Amino acid sequence: MVQAARAHTVRLGALVAAACDRLPDSVPDNVLEKLELAFPALQDWHRTELVSRLRRSASALRNYKHLSSQLEFEGRAETFKRRLRLVCDPEYTLVMYCGDLLEAATRADPSQWKMIFDRVKSDMYDGGGGPEYLLLENYKSALFDIEDYENSDTETKIRTLRRVQEGAGRGGYRPTLRLSQLCGGLGAEPAADDCVSAVLQLPPGVTVVEFYEEVAVMPSIRRPCMVRALLSSGITRRWLVKRDQLLHDRAASRLLPAAAIPGNPPSLYNVTLLSEDCGLIEYLEGHHSIRSLAAKSCDLDNLGVSRPLDADLLAEPPSRLALTHERFCGKVPATVLRSAFQELCCTSEDFIRRKKRFQDSLATITIFNWIFDVGDRHMENFLVEASTGALCCIDWGSTMQRRQLSEPPPARLTRNMLAMCDPIALEARLQTALTQLRDSRETFLATARLLYARAPACQPQLSHVKAILEGKVTSADIRVEANPDPDLDRLRALLVQVFPGRPATDTYSVKDQGVATATDPRGAATPTARNFMV
Repeated sequence: MVQAARAHTVRLGALVAAACDRLPDSVPDNVLEKLELAFPALQDWHRTELVSRLRRSASALRNYKHLSSQLEFEGRAETFKRRLRLVCDPEYTLVMYCGDLLEAATRADPSQWKMIFDRVKSDMYDGGGGPEYLLLENYKSALFDIEDYENSDTETKIRTLRRVQEGAGRGGYRPTLRLSQLCGGLGAEPAADDCVSAVLQLPPGVTVVEFYEEVAVMPSIRRPCMVRALLSSGITRRWLVKRDQLLHDRAASRLLPAAAIPGNPPSLYNVTLLSEDCGLIEYLEGHHSIRSLAAKSCDLDNLGVSRPLDADLLAEPPSRLALTHERFCGKVPATVLRSAFQELCCTSEDFIRRKKRFQDSLATITIFNWIFDVGDRHMENFLVEASTGALCCIDWGSTMQRRQLSEPPPARLTRNMLAMCDPIALEARLQTALTQLRDSRETFLATARLLYARAPACQPQLSHVKAILEGKVTSADIRVEANPDPDLDRLRALLVQVFPGRPATDTYSVKDQGVATATDPRGAATPTARNFMV
């Protein structure tokens, strides 16, 4: 009964998702009446997306209880989001914005210049920031003198921006900041406000008691800031406010549950978009990266084997790359990850339970990464939930980039990954995951189109996803078709050998789509392969 209700909600949400793309500027009353009836059964994020598309008909929504209430709710949520965007190192963020402006000036792109400058004004100067933001007044006059793209030449723009970067970057890295100095209004926000709980994606009935004063700044290039809050449930939760385009991360967090094998889903985390270039990421507690687990029994930093640079991979003979791969295999035992898992477990039964959860979540993630051609899957971007063994992927920025040479083969199941699984059972789970997605492709694709509606550049890539879920292409087909550059002839020929084609047909079976990994060692030697652990 519960599963049937959940499936009905997903199908209803998909119908609304498909309708959102077709809503006219002025929505007829008969359409609003149907949306009003469906509204209580929708998921929260479907409601948000729907109302964002109905803002043009705001005056008409007043006659509809659910729709008008959600519109008012979204207004309060937007106020909270604006305050969260202020949680950053203001001077360093200004340095990053200046870098973006320098790029726009160098490319002579006035539209990009205006878009970035509007963000600088709204977030850095007009956002209502605390005392930390007063430091930016030192650069306001110089910056605003070059705001109008046509009123200054490129050389003046570049000279001014570099001078601002030098001044704002003089303070260096600060590991901690104070919340009240960044955004006093955030701490003063009514803790029990339902919009606060919704933006933070807290469980039903859980509210924020207070936000902690100390804000930790991560030492990575984007300098994301960690916000902590005490919840009414008695626990402390953490979130990262990150200045980056997190559209792919938000899409993955919404789409992965649809690809999950029932009963054993991968570990998931929530992503909330605060603006086009800023988002809120749930911090995963109790997780270990694959690298940290492997490093317990293998010194990965001193293997004595080096690999070619990405830029040189295409020029390297496959035989030499295969030899390098074999040398890595000799340095890293195939049981490194399995041994680390065994150390986490108290009993044999516990290990078997976590191993199964790892295997099923690996199948889901492998299929998802293959369908969306996700790159940058190194050891730090695979996490394991310590208490359950569930696998989790983070950092989805390299999604749907099939034309890039440095991206991976269709699936990456290394020796250490396979040592944690029963290969026959894993292949069955891979086929189960893909079958499940193919059977529900209309719902899945409608949701994907809604999530990527604000990213026109991603729409052509969704055609590859559609072709896979309709069974029109194999692994080799999708890779070869997406790389039309004549310089890739050798790569395409090698891919066809490693992933042999099937007889031409209108629709391939799940097995014939070639989801299972190739055992040919040249698969690890293709110039696109970036094996993170042998």
